[in-house]
Amino acid sequence: MKDKKEVKRPTIFIYVVIFYLLGLFLSSYYRPYIYFNNINDFGLADIGNNIMFVPGVYFLLLFIRKKPIWGILKDIYYILTSLIIAEILSFFIKGIGTFDFKDIIALSIGAGITYLIMKNKKLSI
Repeated sequence: MKDKKEVKRPTIFIYVVIFYLLGLFLSSYYRPYIYFNNINDFGLADIGNNIMFVPGVYFLLLFIRKKPIWGILKDIYYILTSLIIAEILSFFIKGIGTFDFKDIIALSIGAGITYLIMKNKKLSI
């Protein structure tokens, strides 16, 4: 698949909705349920939202532009790098979030998921 090739908008819209709903479910329902019932889910409640963030942002940008900005890998890398920088800044600057190293790992997992989805040739026109 060439990086600059356009993608099918309905398919990309479905991915946007899926990742949005998964993120919403993980943060609004799953996390409170796990915390309230004191269930050990091996940290998924803490990082689940961050796993969905990179794919959500990537597919939203792809839906708006219809093609990658710089290329699939570069776009994913720039989104991942920007979010990791924001996470690290939250360690030094109060009020922009809470630093957690697990969030950086989760963002990286989300970037990997995004790449694996985009590697699928069914997305290209």
